[in-house]
Amino acid sequence: MSETRCKEERELALEAAKAWEEASEKARKYIVTRPLDPDSGLQPKSPEYLEEMTKAYQKEAEAREKYIQAMNAWHDCEEEAS
Repeated sequence: MSETRCKEERELALEAAKAWEEASEKARKYIVTRPLDPDSGLQPKSPEYLEEMTKAYQKEAEAREKYIQAMNAWHDCEEEAS
C-alpha cells in the first residue's frame, strides 16, 4: 500500500537523483585530483573557465539539495504509510 501511496514521492526522488548525478558529472571536470604544486607549471585560468566552474558547482549544490528534500519527502511518506 505504501508503494502506491508514495509513488509520486518516489518518482520525484528518482528524478532528483538523476539530476544530481548529471550535475555532478558536469562538475567533475573541475575536481582537483592531486595536490596543487606551484612549481608544477600551474597556469592561470580564464574568467570564463572560472565562471563555468562556479556555475557547475552551484548547479551541483542545487541538485544535491533537491535530492535531499525529495528523499526526505519520500521517507516521510513511507513512515506515515506504515
